[in-house]
Amino acid sequence: MNVAQTAASAKRTAGAILKYRICYQKNDALIFISHLDLQTTFQRAFRRAQIDLAFSEGFNPHPKMTYSPPLPLFVSSAQEYIDVELQTQLTDQEIFDRLNAKLPSSLVLNSAKALRGDEAALPELIVWGEYAIELHQSNLPENICQIVEDFYCLSSQIVIKKRNKKKQFVDKDIKPLMRYLKCKKIENGICVTCSLSLVNDTLLNPTYVTKFLTEQIESLKSAVVSSIRKTKVSGNI
Repeated sequence: MNVAQTAASAKRTAGAILKYRICYQKNDALIFISHLDLQTTFQRAFRRAQIDLAFSEGFNPHPKMTYSPPLPLFVSSAQEYIDVELQTQLTDQEIFDRLNAKLPSSLVLNSAKALRGDEAALPELIVWGEYAIELHQSNLPENICQIVEDFYCLSSQIVIKKRNKKKQFVDKDIKPLMRYLKCKKIENGICVTCSLSLVNDTLLNPTYVTKFLTEQIESLKSAVVSSIRKTKVSGNI
């Protein structure tokens, strides 16, 4: 088999879907880039790694890439996903090695694996996100974690002010979008862990949790949010 035949055989055959799922971390300074900038970063990395993306048809072709629900600004993550369709079949290890070598150091691949091609879209598979939120404040009460957990457990509603699509502030009860909330003391502050909805129409931004913590719990009104990190996602992924 000559070089041309080898290259041709590696290309997708008619009707074949060469789809892969990438799991990655978003760390450090990349908390300051938007979801749109993140998409651009990955597309450039694929080009530099000489991995041929498949494109949609029509007047405005775009790469066939599907992302897990957008990560808010200022939030890092240990577990994000991209589903990507390629023109050329590669092994999982080839994709992992070639892409990882071309990504910024703050974007770290966890895994790359081939898919069958008939899986549901990522937004349908990911239901909950678990977050660790660190708040710092000196001279907190000894029982601050009991105060925080009691506030969450005993409140029938947790209402915050939120902008709607018309840019108007409206009241929003976020408690139905939370699965649990726990608290532990750390040096000069607390770490709150919580599970929040990632379903498209009810996606809950973790900054709304920091909002109710620092606005509605008297002991935390001077607290400063030092970090928010998504530690994992759950659902059918």
